[in-house]
Order: sequence, then C-alpha cells, then structure tokens
Amino acid sequence: MTKKRYISDEDRLMMDTTVKWTSSAIIDNGPKNIENFLLKGELEKDFVIKDIPTNGCGSGVISELIYYSDINKFYDTHHIQIWEELEELGGLKWLLEGTREGGPNSPPSSDAHFKCLLTWVAVENVACRILNNREKIKEEGYPAKYE
Repeated sequence: MTKKRYISDEDRLMMDTTVKWTSSAIIDNGPKNIENFLLKGELEKDFVIKDIPTNGCGSGVISELIYYSDINKFYDTHHIQIWEELEELGGLKWLLEGTREGGPNSPPSSDAHFKCLLTWVAVENVACRILNNREKIKEEGYPAKYE
C-alpha cells in the first residue's frame, strides 16, 4: 500500500507555477514541432488540446489554423513532420478515399486546400497522442515516460 503525501495549497501552487515556467522555457527553447506548438498554445490559454480531437481543427479551435495563408505558413514550417504523421496513419490512401467524388467530403480544390487538409489531420493526430500520453501518466502515476 502506498502512502499518500499531503501537499499544502502553497506547495501545490509553487509546483504548478514551477511546472508552467519550466514547461514554457522548454517549449520556447525546444524544437519547433507540432507538439510544442500545441503545448505552448494550451499553456498560453489560446486553446485546450482536448478540444482538438473532439471538435477538429475545422471548428476553428486553433486560431492560427483557420485561414489558408496562416495554414500555408504552418505547413511550410512543419511539412516534414506533417508527412511523417500521415505516414504513421497509413499514408494518403485513406485520406484520398474519404475525399472521393460522392463521398462525405469533396476532393481538395487547390494546393492551399490540400495543405490545409494535411495540416489539420497531422495536428489532430498529434493532439490525440498528447492526450493519450496524459492518460497514460494518470494511470501509471507521475513521472511517466513521454513516448
């Protein structure tokens, strides 16, 4: 039986502040990748990561990924990771099957629209992975290994 340690409100506040400061420093100085983009956005209260898989990027939950001009910049910065995420999901085949004529979605109408779809899928996949890792941490206890 593990003994639970009492943590005062002051200690909890200090730990929360330290974690936020440390997280912010790591994110700001870490690699410019989709994970850090999402973690920083949540830390700065721009959005909540759990809303991304629930509502999808198309809902406008991430303000930086609404307009094609912003999405194209994001894609150009993160295109390697975006394609890696798509490969992890099985490549373009499944994406293109969902956009066939007569399907629920129409095929991309332009390069900007295509980049938008790829970006949204990759970001939603990364958000799911972050949430899965958080759930794993809750189940296994802190600290848990980030995969």
